[in-house]
Amino acid sequence: MVADALKIAPTPEGRIVTTEGNWPAVSVSAERASLTRVVVNLLTNAYRYGGPIITVTSEQVGQDVHLSVEDNGSGVPEDLVATLFQQFTKGRNTGSIGSTGRGLGLALARETVDSIGGRLEYMPGQSHGACFVVTLPIERPRRAS
Repeated sequence: MVADALKIAPTPEGRIVTTEGNWPAVSVSAERASLTRVVVNLLTNAYRYGGPIITVTSEQVGQDVHLSVEDNGSGVPEDLVATLFQQFTKGRNTGSIGSTGRGLGLALARETVDSIGGRLEYMPGQSHGACFVVTLPIERPRRAS
């Protein structure tokens, strides 16, 4: 799915995207295309507003999969955090790559993740920058009847 997202939203000049973590071989109850669109949105925002180094990490935590997109920029301005996932919230283009969006992407991404029983959250980056984490429950195997 991350590879699909990087094909749709390739890394622009001046940015570096790395992938880290233990990419779990588990299934989640979601359409691949829907999750790919969520990751494309998070990558595009990191390109536009974040620092030059973007890290995509995935790991299994208990019965969930956590996928994070983190950059080393200045993070989300404090005055935007409360409304970050509301429609028409637009950031300032501090990353200087591409034009600003319409302010719908994060609202639609959260709606998509919520609809499949997951969560999309913003966390200030561990070292610096922004970090968006998608948490999805692992699909349990169906019992034969």
